Amino acid sequence: MLLIVNMVWCSNYSIAQESNSKNFISSIGLHLGTSSQESFLGNDPDYSHDNKFINIQLTHVVKTSGNWSFELLAQPTYYQTTHQLLNLFYIKPEDFDNFEELRERFLQSNDYEEFTLHLGLQARYNLTDSWSLYAIGAVGPQISTESTERLRQGFTFSDVIGLGTSYRFNKLRWDFRASLRHTSNAQLASPNSGHNSFSIETGVSFLLNE
Repeated sequence: MLLIVNMVWCSNYSIAQESNSKNFISSIGLHLGTSSQESFLGNDPDYSHDNKFINIQLTHVVKTSGNWSFELLAQPTYYQTTHQLLNLFYIKPEDFDNFEELRERFLQSNDYEEFTLHLGLQARYNLTDSWSLYAIGAVGPQISTESTERLRQGFTFSDVIGLGTSYRFNKLRWDFRASLRHTSNAQLASPNSGHNSFSIETGVSFLLNE
């Protein structure tokens, strides 16, 4: 009886030690990407909006079930953005007293920066030990350094949904992802038409708990 109790205690202690040895952050990675309002999904003739971006990928696995795993995702992102109004009549005289000044300003190509923190969920399906497919959904706060005719500078929100594929080799995982992004200020300020873009990105993550 004492032997059985001792074996159970040792087993529980071993499991606890293994659990405690796991890192809270499951993976850390770096992605580079580009995005554009003009894409195969459609094009708004009123404006052009293009980004180059770099982001850090931090994940935490919260649940695994069969071939599925579900991960929390934190994604600090830096965007270099180029925006230009293409339709001069988008800015209407009845909306602004200084509409002529605004038209002249926003018809020029404008470069600015966006600093974003996306927080969300990543659902992954493992096709093999090395290859997986995944979907992400994330939203987060953002600071933009310039206004456009569609969105005021300062505090806004950025929403992302996407699909991707990963290939794993030892502790490294290569990712390729396509996603849709929308920025707005949730009606906290005017204007609030927001910007839409389609993104392609790729990068490598290091698996900390493998």
